[in-house]
Amino acid sequence: MLYKKFELELEKFSIPTSTKKIAVAVSGGSDSTALAMLLKDSSRKFDITAITIDHDLRSESKKESEITKEQMESLGITHATLKWEHEEIRSNIQKQARSARINLLTKYCNNNDIEYMFLAHTKNDVAETFLMNMLRGSGVYGLSSIPHKTIFNGISVLRPLLSTHKNELRDFLKSQNLNWIEDPSNKNPSFLRTKVRNLMESKEMKEIIDDPGALIDRISLNANNVSRAREALEKTHNDAIEQISILHKEGYVTINLESFIDLSEETGLKMLSSCLTTVSGTQEYTPRMEPLKTLYNNISSTKIQTLWGCEITSKDGLIYIYRELGKNKPSLKQLSNREPLWDGRIKITAESSNVIKSMEPVKPETINKIQEIHSKKIPKRIWKTLPLITTYDTKVYVPFLNDGDSRKFSVKFLPLVPLKRTSFFHFK
Repeated sequence: MLYKKFELELEKFSIPTSTKKIAVAVSGGSDSTALAMLLKDSSRKFDITAITIDHDLRSESKKESEITKEQMESLGITHATLKWEHEEIRSNIQKQARSARINLLTKYCNNNDIEYMFLAHTKNDVAETFLMNMLRGSGVYGLSSIPHKTIFNGISVLRPLLSTHKNELRDFLKSQNLNWIEDPSNKNPSFLRTKVRNLMESKEMKEIIDDPGALIDRISLNANNVSRAREALEKTHNDAIEQISILHKEGYVTINLESFIDLSEETGLKMLSSCLTTVSGTQEYTPRMEPLKTLYNNISSTKIQTLWGCEITSKDGLIYIYRELGKNKPSLKQLSNREPLWDGRIKITAESSNVIKSMEPVKPETINKIQEIHSKKIPKRIWKTLPLITTYDTKVYVPFLNDGDSRKFSVKFLPLVPLKRTSFFHFK
């Protein structure tokens, strides 16, 4: 029965018949182990790579990765373990782990010519996420169901188990005489998800709805209903983005203030959220509703406000949203010997490795070194988000502010998250 249900869900993704290589994230838990088995035995006969992320947050994680590797390989599934390299994490552990996980998974796919990555989110996850976001005061976007498909870093991330209960998967594994690993962090009472899960399984909740499965079904139904409203709002949001905002090549956004005020509150909040996420360059997730509403209510202020790694101010009929540098020192990463990435957002591509000698943050005194500054009026606080580039022939440039960046190198703003969100797909 489960195989037939899975095949029907798989067909909805319309994966080209020419696609053979896929990846599946496998933690060793019941959900992801079952997903790997279902994919292995599907009629598509994929060439599967199971990927395990060693988050290095617990002493047991290395051993668990090894056990998962052994199990996958015993089932004839290619396996890869990726380790998350990080310093000590003191806060937002689960959020940071999720962000690292999806980045590691999609990077592996990009490096190995894999277009489709499967994740094992279930109907239980839909219900838990709905309640978590409700407790956080989320709006329509936070309460809508987990999408069946998203696009991240150019990879199609697919979730075929969203209509399947966790218990169905465990019963399936038992029927196959397969074991799974129980992650003790799933029972850690300090995490909100654990608290929500305990609430759903509590005696008090069972007095309201005796069948836990029925409770999950009802909550998931609400999440799916909200998803339909979300799709309509996405269109309104994308139309507003097109009509009243500009994403500038320097990596900042301007919005017509008068037109913004005329938007519905829900559209305005979503638009601010998208702009902040796109401009920050460091956040895949969206800001919480409470601080976002505070910003929305004060959007006409000429005072500089901060949220989500950005500064926001209104001037001359425009809302300016640009990178905040007070708490975030610009970073420099070498993608290759001729491709530095500035601040995780601005990619410079030089003709050769002998073009760019150094890059450093822009300071007021360094602007004096530039002979010809374009007449375009960019607020000086935005200048500081750009790199000062010194070439081996001793010329000094700030991208987009003076000539030279088109001579021996090109500069492009690469947002981590696009301003227009068109990467969410829900099955009807």
